Amino acid sequence: MALERNYLHLDGGLHLHFRSGGNCNADRGFPMVLLHPSPRSSRLLEPFGGMLTSHFQAFLPDLFGYGQSDPLPAPVTSLHDYLPYLKQAFDKWGLQRFGLYGSATGAQLAIAFANSYPESVAHLFLDNAAEFTDHQRTDILNRYFVDATPQANGSHVAALWAHIRQSIYAFPWYSEREEDCIRTEKLPDAVEAAICADILTDYLIAGPHYADAYWAAFDHERAENVLKLTVPTTIFRWAGSPILTYIDQLTQHSFPAHIQVQDIPVVGRYEAMLATIIQQLKP
Repeated sequence: MALERNYLHLDGGLHLHFRSGGNCNADRGFPMVLLHPSPRSSRLLEPFGGMLTSHFQAFLPDLFGYGQSDPLPAPVTSLHDYLPYLKQAFDKWGLQRFGLYGSATGAQLAIAFANSYPESVAHLFLDNAAEFTDHQRTDILNRYFVDATPQANGSHVAALWAHIRQSIYAFPWYSEREEDCIRTEKLPDAVEAAICADILTDYLIAGPHYADAYWAAFDHERAENVLKLTVPTTIFRWAGSPILTYIDQLTQHSFPAHIQVQDIPVVGRYEAMLATIIQQLKP
């Protein structure tokens, strides 16, 4: 089902862009909210959101400062800076309790939201949620982000392109270690260029502050934040994830019974996650 695009007007003159679809019939169970990775936008999750609308009412917001949503009025210091504005948006949508899915940055934001507003979350679904050691986190926070300040000669675009291109092949993108390699074979030039161009679009739309939520998510990526959760939670572990090593660092912990880890295949990944969401949220 195609998703509609709209804007929500929030306090302080903020505009939140979002995609939505489905309807709120009682037999559809809880509505779903999907939070995207940064510096991408809800555009990335549109195919999955479309699948969900056959079963649920679904909302896919662009996080503040990404896609077509306004940035927050004050500098971002942590993921918690986003939470009151997201809660306001969910309230305006009339969402009292809902399923919450997040991928990468979106997963960390979803964890922070569920810990702050557990009464709102019927079930939490975490995709590409990981843990980093203090050493790994420090290294990433110091080296991962490329300066996107506009330069007259366009060198910032070339730097971003190189960063994105290398991210296709390694995580972290700057690593030359064999164990950090994502794929060993180079993609055809046309395919590689198309992927880079698509991702670069979201970087340039977000602008020099593209790293705000990204940085805050890396800083939040700690097992202790997952262990604090009191809501029913499913952690998806899929073999094709570029951060599988760090997902496994998270899932090696012993979780309480309300936090489950589910293996997801590479082929049919979204179908498998959809089946789990239906199982957990349908009446």
